[in-house]
Amino acid sequence: GLLWLAVELSYRCQGFALTKAIPKFEASVRMEMFDHVQRHSPKYFSTHLAGSLANKITDMVTNTSTLLTQIFTLFLPVFAALILAAILLLKVSPYYSFILVSWVTIHMGTCILFSMKLTELEDAHGEARSHLMGRIVDSFTNNVSVNLFYRFAEEKKTLLKDQLIEEETNKNVKNRIETMRIFLGIFTFLGAGVLINWMMIKDWLYGHLNTGEVVFIFNITWNIMQMAWYAGLTIPSFFQSIGIANQALKVMNDPSDLNEKKEAPDIKIRSGEIIFDKVFFQYNQNSLFQNKQVHIKSGEKVGLVGYSGAGKSTFVNLILRF
Repeated sequence: GLLWLAVELSYRCQGFALTKAIPKFEASVRMEMFDHVQRHSPKYFSTHLAGSLANKITDMVTNTSTLLTQIFTLFLPVFAALILAAILLLKVSPYYSFILVSWVTIHMGTCILFSMKLTELEDAHGEARSHLMGRIVDSFTNNVSVNLFYRFAEEKKTLLKDQLIEEETNKNVKNRIETMRIFLGIFTFLGAGVLINWMMIKDWLYGHLNTGEVVFIFNITWNIMQMAWYAGLTIPSFFQSIGIANQALKVMNDPSDLNEKKEAPDIKIRSGEIIFDKVFFQYNQNSLFQNKQVHIKSGEKVGLVGYSGAGKSTFVNLILRF
């Protein structure tokens, strides 16, 4: 009864600790990424879908939180249980302790070996999913234009191309996981199912183990096998989360393209004048301004006249450092 109470209290303490830590951790990650992304120039936002950027921030928050939760609530307890089981089995039979540890090592090693490729596959899937979500959000944001030109069928057709890429990358991830489960099933049947049980029955028949020891070994190995099996099945999702977080992290690796000079002094406005001094500007390879010289004095009113695309909006945006 005391053990039951101690276990229950431990779980509740763990639960409340995670309840306090995880939301704070998620909020920190979300706000750091938001602050980094929002400081990019308008050019960055014109070449990146807003929905894709928002989806990557969500991916990072969700999956890093999942990683931490899995480590503290699954992998560490399984590791601790394995160590305890190996010590208990040593008192009965070092041979069975060795078999159990060997089987768990092979089992987990197989999971990790298969799952390492999942990081790369899920990276591609996460990128495809973020791009797809960006397209969807972009279409909804510009729904007035879609309605105005009645482009519903064309929008769906355009979206379908990105959906097919997401579907293919998602299928690659799922196939990898199912292939891994085939090997795990074989190793579990041969190792924990056949070898350990066969050895126990043989040792019991020859009198090397008594009935109590057989029951003890069976219960220990069966419980550890179940925990290791569940942990093994979770390892792919663990590496999936790493892959998704990795593609989301690319947002943080994008260098800021709008920075202050390190030696720049604090601005002090003395007069309200605007000066373009030998300004060159182009969009990609399309040159717009060549050696632009303009001086607009304080209080002076100036009208900008020109064809569409001549650079009127660009002229104003450059003054605003956009």
